[in-house]
Amino acid sequence: MLLPGLWTQEICANMEIQKQKGKQMESLTASEQIDQKHQEDLQRLRGFRLLDDDFVTKCFEGDTPVGKLMHDFSCTDAADMYYGTLADRGRFFKESKEGIEIMCRAMEDMRNQTLREQSILQKECWQMEY
Repeated sequence: MLLPGLWTQEICANMEIQKQKGKQMESLTASEQIDQKHQEDLQRLRGFRLLDDDFVTKCFEGDTPVGKLMHDFSCTDAADMYYGTLADRGRFFKESKEGIEIMCRAMEDMRNQTLREQSILQKECWQMEY
């Protein structure tokens, strides 16, 4: 675990990397930027796992109902899941037009939240520098 000061410095360094990425995005048209962000969201969505905690998964793995549920939470492909209801919902959000739109909106909301948080951290970084 990083100390609060080191954590803030790490965040500031990551924000500098994001600035460089932003400069690359500036050369794209607005339409190309939107398309690129949409493609990035779709890529994240394809690799999204309901539960990405290897420790919890290991604690409950096996041929038990909870073990099967933990297996399903770690699946990226609905065809590999044990529980049909969960597989159907996963398939809906990853494969149907309506589900993908819902997930893209959720990703956009998370991105906007991150931008708000980065703005706050950026102000803190600026205050640390001056």
